Order: sequence, then C-alpha cells, then structure tokens
Amino acid sequence: MWRRPKSGRGWRATCAVAAFLLALSTCVSPLAHAQAGGLGTRVNVEFRDAPLPQVFQSLADVSGLNVVIDPGVEGLITLVLRDVTAGEAVDLAARLSGYGYEIAGNTLLVAPRERLRANPGETGLALIPIRQADLHATADLVSRLFPDVEVVPDATTGSLIVRGRRDDLAEIRGFVAQYEEAAARPLQFRAEPVDSALWALAERAGWNLVIEGHLEGQVTAYLEGLDYRHALTLLGAAAGLDYRLDDNVLYVRQLPAPVEATPVPQAAVVRLHHVRGIGSGCSRATRTRTQTTRSTTPTTPPMATNPSTCR
Repeated sequence: MWRRPKSGRGWRATCAVAAFLLALSTCVSPLAHAQAGGLGTRVNVEFRDAPLPQVFQSLADVSGLNVVIDPGVEGLITLVLRDVTAGEAVDLAARLSGYGYEIAGNTLLVAPRERLRANPGETGLALIPIRQADLHATADLVSRLFPDVEVVPDATTGSLIVRGRRDDLAEIRGFVAQYEEAAARPLQFRAEPVDSALWALAERAGWNLVIEGHLEGQVTAYLEGLDYRHALTLLGAAAGLDYRLDDNVLYVRQLPAPVEATPVPQAAVVRLHHVRGIGSGCSRATRTRTQTTRSTTPTTPPMATNPSTCR
C-alpha cells in the first residue's frame, strides 16, 4: 500500500516522478491492428510538456530501435497524434524542436543539426540531371523538402548541383526520378474551364496558385514533352491571361477582352437631274448615288443623260 510522505516537498517530488513514469508508459501506444515495423509502426502519441530526450527514447522503444541522443538536445514539447507512424512522430518532434536526426542501421541518432553535418565523411556532392520538369521549380521544391542540403540549379548542364549528407542525396535522387516521371506524363484538357486547367498545371508543377477574379472560357490542349513554364506560356496565350510566377507562387488574372473596332458610318446621297429633251417636251429624271466614307477621293460627278434618248 502506497502512503503519502509527511514532507510536502517529498510529496510533490513523488507525485512528479509517478506522473512522469505513468506518462512514459502510456504516451506512446502501438495500434492494436498494426504490426511492429521499425519507424513504420503506427502509433497513437500523447506528450504534454514532455522532455525531448524522453520523447525520442519512447518513440525509439516502440519502434524497436536503439537511440543515441546528443547532450545538447533539451527542452519540452507537446504532441498529440493519432494513427501516425513512429517515423512521422520523430520527424515532427525534430522539426518542431529544431533538432536533426538520422537512422544509422538500427539506431536513431538525435542531435543539433550542426553536429550531424560536422562529419565530412558523411557529406557528398551530386549532379542530378533534370530532363522533363522545370529546373528552377525542381530546385525550389527540393530545397523546401530537404532544408539541410544546398541546391544550385545549373542552367548550363540542365542539372541540380546538390551538396549534403549521403543518405539525403540518395533520397533526393529517388524523389527527383519520381518527379521527372510525373512531369513526363502529358497534360490533357478537353473543353476544360480555364481555372481547372491552371489548377492541374500548378499541382503538377508544385506551384501555389492565386487567381484574381473570375476566369472566363474553356481550353482544349494536349501538352507533352514541355517544361511547366512553357506549358504555362501556351495556356496563358490561349486563354488571354496575365500572370507572373514569383517565389513559387503563380498569380493569374484574365486580360480584358479587346475592344471591337467601331464600324465606319455610311450615308447615301441621291441627286435628281431633270433633263428636258429638245423638241420633244419630255423630261427624264436620272439619279446618281454616292457614299460618304473616310476616303478623301472626290465624289464622281453625275453622268449627264443624252437628250436624244428621251422618248
């Protein structure tokens, strides 16, 4: 039977230890239907103001991994996650706390990012050719997804020059290969609303999209073997769009419809010429018709009627 200590300080310390041990035993629980599979194990996670080393320790334990935590890893974190993999939980905890991690065999290493980069034997340089996707858009996407690597788009070779850890380089190569495969698939639009076509293109290219106002009209196009910027140029010309691509955000608005030319007004002038025949007493009315236009050509004078033809 557990008894309350007489000392107030001892009581608080005992409660804190008990609460901490209880939290460690219940904060990470594998889902009943999930099979343990390293960081792929699906778990429910609940940490509230928990020390970071204990959080990584708990996630490594449920994954069946060893763990090595740098002494510089410190601070508290709150995480409440449902039906996620242990790897996703580790990644979120590391990102939120600003620390880095890597998997070496069956061991989880957690340390400040500068310490992880410090070993030059683990870093490398790679030249990754880009054949289908837009070079600069791909470079920006890789930089966002892998913030620990340096990415330089090289227009001369049409490649990405990437420097970082070797495991990151291998992962980037795999990602770029999948991204290039997706970029090689043709874009097809058949009587598609203009805004829907732009959404499809932005999603494929990895751009954010901002549309100003309402876009009128439909577009039909089959685009294959083009980079995304060229495809955007063609769609913009076909739909009469004004657009700009700024920091991976595509801003679009529709140009006003061209003003139709005002038709030239025309007026008809009828002149009656009475010609009286000689000795016959008959008269004949003839008329000439002229039109006023913007031309400066003088009006043709009326043709005289031959009096001898009057009958």
